[in-house]
Amino acid sequence: MHSAGPITSATRLDILKATPLLSDLNHLELEMLKGCLHERLIPDGEQLLVEGASASHVFWLAMGSVHVIVQGEIVALVDTVQCFGEMSCSLPDGRCTATVVAVGSCKILAIEKAEFLTVLASVPKLWRSLFVQSSDRLSRTNKRLSEVLAHVPQGFMKLDRAARVTQEYSEKCLRYFDVHDLVGCSLLSLLEIHEPAQVKVWMDVYGMLFSNPVLPFEDLTRLLTREHRVEKNGRVRDLLLTYHASRNLAGEIDAIDVGIEDVTELRQLELANTALHYEQAVLGRIYSDPESFVELLELMTDVLDDCQELLVRLDELNSDATAIAIETCIRSVHSLKGLSSVFGFEPVQQCCDQIVSMVRRLKSQCAEVSLLSARSVIPDFKKQLKDSLNLLHDQQEHARGLQDKIGNDLLKRLKGVVLPETEFETLRACLKSGKIHEAIRIIDSAQERDALELFNNWDVKVDLMARTLKKVVRFERKGAGGTIPKDLFFALSNVLINVMNNSLDHGIERPDERLALGKPREGYLLAQAVVHTGFLELEVSDDGQGIDFAQLPALAKSLPELDMDEITAIESSGELWRILLLPGFTTAAMVTRYSGYGEGLSFLNLIVLAQQGTVRVESRVGHGLTVSLRIPLNAT
Repeated sequence: MHSAGPITSATRLDILKATPLLSDLNHLELEMLKGCLHERLIPDGEQLLVEGASASHVFWLAMGSVHVIVQGEIVALVDTVQCFGEMSCSLPDGRCTATVVAVGSCKILAIEKAEFLTVLASVPKLWRSLFVQSSDRLSRTNKRLSEVLAHVPQGFMKLDRAARVTQEYSEKCLRYFDVHDLVGCSLLSLLEIHEPAQVKVWMDVYGMLFSNPVLPFEDLTRLLTREHRVEKNGRVRDLLLTYHASRNLAGEIDAIDVGIEDVTELRQLELANTALHYEQAVLGRIYSDPESFVELLELMTDVLDDCQELLVRLDELNSDATAIAIETCIRSVHSLKGLSSVFGFEPVQQCCDQIVSMVRRLKSQCAEVSLLSARSVIPDFKKQLKDSLNLLHDQQEHARGLQDKIGNDLLKRLKGVVLPETEFETLRACLKSGKIHEAIRIIDSAQERDALELFNNWDVKVDLMARTLKKVVRFERKGAGGTIPKDLFFALSNVLINVMNNSLDHGIERPDERLALGKPREGYLLAQAVVHTGFLELEVSDDGQGIDFAQLPALAKSLPELDMDEITAIESSGELWRILLLPGFTTAAMVTRYSGYGEGLSFLNLIVLAQQGTVRVESRVGHGLTVSLRIPLNAT
């Protein structure tokens, strides 16, 4: 560009010679055109051409810069000698294809439209150059426009090699980032990336966009920031960023176009849809197993009560009472976690994980030293437990809201006793005639449930859990079933889910592992129930990897919270599988969302023992595990 001061005659001639449009003109023709030019100083922001309007003059940019804007988007910053408006002036109804705006003050050499047409008439060969050069420029402008618009649903900015915003950006970006000017701004600053290590990694990846011949451009941009949330003046805006190569005439990447889309409403809609789908999925599971849902609500209350009881016992500093409260709390929370997984209550499961983790940690601390010695950690424990209980209480309120959607009629049926009309009339007759024992028999019978219903919806539960664990498992339910008391039914349904969790989480292998072992890629889980000669007999078996009972004693002795005398007694009995029933014992290497706490089988054993029943575990290493229950019904 040229320096300040009046533009000399020689300089004007140089400008015309440098214009591709005039490359075919001889010296005399250029001199004629030079004589028609008028020098003008243009202030910042003045529009020299307006898109869609007729041009009043043709001009050459002699000093300064201009923005070329098409459909509201800055498609170019021009700071070299270039001619504008010639096409619009040369056609009878010619309209400008872009708006040209001064960036800062600039100088132009202009010729009025009428004079330009006179020059065209005097130099016919100028027409050919005009159309060739204008067509080429229009093609380049349209290419850049289509390139920008393809990148930008809403907003756009162009970045240099240092990731700074050039003078090409859309007005929307000013609103998106709530700034008055973007020129020279670092994108990293706009994205609030300031930590030195993060800045270095980001810029290393960004630099590779210009020079890396190995990794595809799209793969590299996936490593850059794709979404950003702007929070200013009480407003939250979610922005989606896409990166595109801007190439020069040689086909080299010399800048990066960043498309910026405001997706705030879309994200809010997605969250609303996710919440709606989540609720619909939960309601679907509730309707398929409403009894378990009512039980879940009751279990939530039990957990809150048990945890409050633990807090009370901790205040009393009574070691024996606290130990009992800890065990009760762990088992009830473990049952709640298992049952909440049936309905997909992720927040409830997370609360249960938090509670069990902190209670087990307290239990371990109390095992190492006395409760009195461990009292320094109790205040923090109580605070954390109360925070988790508040979260669980919120989830209970949410669950009760879902309960309202079940319907009062169904709730009454679930919480009461359902009698067919004929049995109701028989009950009425028995009560009128004083046959109390017969009436009680009818009511007891109405409260009974079929034992096979303990495995209702296990096919759905198994499928959901297996997919989460990337396993393929087929579930089958067998047996003649038979009626059992309602209280026993609900007591068992709380804990049997733990057996299913253990089989899927730790027993059955993934498809590739099973194929490598010569097994079918699909695992198999079988549940059987039968009422026979006054006993309820249940069996859950899988065809997974099983457990080597010979390894259990050594593993148990490595867990300091277990009773070593009890382990020794089990070893002496030869029934090594009983170690699996010890509270706190687990073969899992880590705790997962489904199992690993060492409480599931222990809790199941306690429930069965309370009913004067027995639990037995059998294993064939490499071929599977079977958990069997036998409970006398006359004892319940």
